[in-house]
Amino acid sequence: MSATFVHIYDGPWINWSHGLATGMTVTLSQRAGGLLTAFIATFVTICGAELWKLLCYILHQLRSQKTPQDGLYHQQQVILRTSPTPGGAAWLWLLQTYHWAGKARLSFLRSLPWAVFGVSYIVVVGLLAIFSSEISKSPGPQRLLTGDQCGLWSLNTSSPDSSAAWQSKVTSDSLSAATYAKACYGGNEGAQCGHYVNPAIEWTSNTNATCPFTSGMCYWNDLSAISITSKMIDSHLDLGINSAPRGRIQFEKTTTCAPMRTRAFATQVNVTEENSDTENGIPGDYIYKFWLGQMVGDSGTNVTNYTYQYNLHTAMDNIGYTLASYQSLAGYPLNPGVYVPIKEISNTNADLSLLFLASNSIRYEKPTNDPLFAAHYSYNLSGYTWWSSDQYVTVLGCSEQYRVCNPNNGVCTPRMGTIQLQQAFLANGDGLNLNLNQNATAFRVVLAAAYSSVYHATFTRGGNALRASETVSTLSQAVLPANQWHIEVGAWFDTGLSRIQAMIEQYVVPPKALPGSHVQPYQAGRDNPYWVMCYNQIVNDSSSSMSFSVLGLAILFVIGGAIIFLSMTIDTVVGYIQHKTGRGLHARMEWIVNDKLQMQRMLHREMKLGQWHEGTSRIPVTVGYGEQKFSGPAEYELLAQDHVHGEASGVDDAARVQLVQEEHEPKGWRS
Repeated sequence: MSATFVHIYDGPWINWSHGLATGMTVTLSQRAGGLLTAFIATFVTICGAELWKLLCYILHQLRSQKTPQDGLYHQQQVILRTSPTPGGAAWLWLLQTYHWAGKARLSFLRSLPWAVFGVSYIVVVGLLAIFSSEISKSPGPQRLLTGDQCGLWSLNTSSPDSSAAWQSKVTSDSLSAATYAKACYGGNEGAQCGHYVNPAIEWTSNTNATCPFTSGMCYWNDLSAISITSKMIDSHLDLGINSAPRGRIQFEKTTTCAPMRTRAFATQVNVTEENSDTENGIPGDYIYKFWLGQMVGDSGTNVTNYTYQYNLHTAMDNIGYTLASYQSLAGYPLNPGVYVPIKEISNTNADLSLLFLASNSIRYEKPTNDPLFAAHYSYNLSGYTWWSSDQYVTVLGCSEQYRVCNPNNGVCTPRMGTIQLQQAFLANGDGLNLNLNQNATAFRVVLAAAYSSVYHATFTRGGNALRASETVSTLSQAVLPANQWHIEVGAWFDTGLSRIQAMIEQYVVPPKALPGSHVQPYQAGRDNPYWVMCYNQIVNDSSSSMSFSVLGLAILFVIGGAIIFLSMTIDTVVGYIQHKTGRGLHARMEWIVNDKLQMQRMLHREMKLGQWHEGTSRIPVTVGYGEQKFSGPAEYELLAQDHVHGEASGVDDAARVQLVQEEHEPKGWRS
């Protein structure tokens, strides 16, 4: 039964697995998410650049000295003031360790730490830019389904195809659940195991449990049953029904099984000419009948008083295992098609799954001590010794109970059958004091649990539901352990849990409606908790979308925005405070004059290249309006080098400098 395509919700939502604040999430398509990821990396890089300028300002101001200092100090102050990148500054500081060697005190120790600081900053900011993508990973792979297809899969009872639709769905569901359970339960971690929020629901077992039936009905003794109990399944953490703690419920499933003594409830019928019309066989056949309850026919009358019959001729028909399953639901009314067990195996507060296993033509490679697969009769075939089963048919009975708990007050229902639980929640929770959302969640979970029984794990698949069948080759059974029946029951329990997981998701994404079935949408409205749950189902699916932590984004943009704002305003704000208080004026002036444009102004002034307005403006300008052209320091230096051989020209150094200044002083400006 193929489900329709799963649609992932794009937009903001709260993942209550992480609480309100940290659970705020925004999910985007892969394209939009990729753009946001790229923007985040760019934003972090910009913040890194602005933080560098901010740190340079702080360090420049902290180390500013009013007393005379050497040239290395002043050069380092200029580097802090004018280097826009940590890489450029680190390189200059590294060069200082060489060029100032022997010219300044402790030049190496005074410069190398600054170079290390610059390189370290590059590394840290680079790592931050790389790991900024973790904002998209912190919410994990969990996504919210859209719920656009939400509805109840139902049969059109008036359609002649309804029976076929039902058979197709339950067969597909059982097979899918068994396949998933085999791949993902029991410590397995296949590639397909990451879809559900909890890939495998844990359980514990007791192999010396009390027989769930009347004393003497279990195969060995009254303490030879196996009882398997699931963990307390949380509707949110294990089943993905997204809800705050106040809207959650917990659920537990217990299955207790044991091979049964049925000799007192079985008879053998010889088929003759006289009874061949009423018996399932031909004259000469022998039929075993098991009298473990009545089967109610379609008309509501007792069509048969026996439960199961087996023709002994089947053992010679070269077929493998066959497994027949029957179910009785506690509290279920006497309707057509219902199995009514005998009092020795019935329980008014538990559902019953009854299985009849026939080994038929299976031959065993070794003697088998397992009670369901017991084989101790040896025979020779083609020169090999084989063993055949001790009994034509063995019977396994399972008592299955469920309970629901309110985690907010610790109250639980008694253990009972699924029909009884459904009736309890239709009557508002059987004393659990559930709110409307909890009650709807509980009913949804119990409805899914109704298909988690051993009966539903086996009745459509027959002998293929056995793990033992997986080691059969051309009717030859490989060696089986003495506890094979424990393995079978555990596998069916896994299948049941897997089916609960699948049906919880089918609530939001129903399977495709076949002829004879339809999907009935829930009535829309925020006051309808069954409709609200359509938009609260979590799955693990990061293949087509990306999720981001809203809190992570907020922290990033707030801190980053603050860094950018401070970087752009700190010198103005601090400078204003310094001006008003009269403190730190030297540090402020040093910051101003160490700027590259101010140093250019002072250089031109000292070289008498152009006339400049005096002052500490960020952008120094020349005096007057109009064209004022003059050569820069580069030309000055070139001309100075042309006159470097003063002896040859007969011009001394002072005259040479005066000559250069006269050549480049604008006409009409001499005093």
